[in-house]
Amino acid sequence: MNRLWAPVLLFVLLLSSVPFSVEAANLPLLDPNWHIVPDASELDPACKEGAPLGFAGALQLIQNVMNAMVSLGIVVFVLVIMFSGVLWILTSANPENHSKAKQMLTNAVIGFLIMLSGWIIVDFVMKTLYDGDTAGFGPWNTILIGGNYCITAPDEAPPGLATGITQIPGSGGGYAGGPASVGSGNCSPSTILSAAAAGGYPITQAQANTLSCIAKPESSCGTNISGARTVDGRPTTAHGMFQIVMGYSDTCHSLNIPVCTEAAKRAGWTGTGNLNCSTAFSGGRVKAGKEDLARVCRAAAANLTCNVAAAACLLKERPSFSDWTADPRSFAQKACVARFSGG
Repeated sequence: MNRLWAPVLLFVLLLSSVPFSVEAANLPLLDPNWHIVPDASELDPACKEGAPLGFAGALQLIQNVMNAMVSLGIVVFVLVIMFSGVLWILTSANPENHSKAKQMLTNAVIGFLIMLSGWIIVDFVMKTLYDGDTAGFGPWNTILIGGNYCITAPDEAPPGLATGITQIPGSGGGYAGGPASVGSGNCSPSTILSAAAAGGYPITQAQANTLSCIAKPESSCGTNISGARTVDGRPTTAHGMFQIVMGYSDTCHSLNIPVCTEAAKRAGWTGTGNLNCSTAFSGGRVKAGKEDLARVCRAAAANLTCNVAAAACLLKERPSFSDWTADPRSFAQKACVARFSGG
């Protein structure tokens, strides 16, 4: 009888540890709603149902696979322990079976330790890749919050689109405020010419005239610089006189222009190098933890020289003004291009 108490106690302890082990691996085996491939919309409310997984979502998928393997490994480990315990108890008088049970128990423990060691290493590497500054150690099966769980569509559907303010067609092929004509003050052709040159993107007089005209339906000459939405009503990052969308990663839209960096510094930005404003937004919304960068990017986009430079930068890439005419609502912008650029 004295030989039986140890394996029986071990069996009871292992059996009672199963729920806690499974919970540690974050695999609710009895939950019919659990699935290895994560739904991005469940991880991040900003993601639409069925949206393709982003970097963080892909890491969550890897984490789920790892959790599933660990959980199943725990179950197998417990079953092996149970079997070796039964073999030990029922055939304790048989030295050969006794040796098999001992070897089985030893192998199970070694395998379990190797599995958990691999779990810790892989989890740590994943967290470091995901957010090296704040990954830390934390719970083994916790993916850090704050990344892109899904690949979201840019702020506007057509690539490079920079417009967003809705305008109603008016008389003379213009917009609700009148026919196509150049603006005055901050959106006058002379001001735009000077600002573009100061920003490092000189433009022609015809381009300045066209941009001056476009500034009126885009932002009422810099009066209405925010609040633009897509055709289907989604928010955008469009900001400033020419409604520069900051959700794209290219130089122009990300405001990676020296005069924009200087404008951001005047707004309190303490970083160095380019702004990379696209990293602060996702799907037209500010990313978690990127609020300060989004604030200074908006401040930079509101700066006249920065916004004009970004607009001129877009013109250098696409001289046809397609960045302001791709939106189906851009009746007035198209009228400006037709009158002043012959487009």
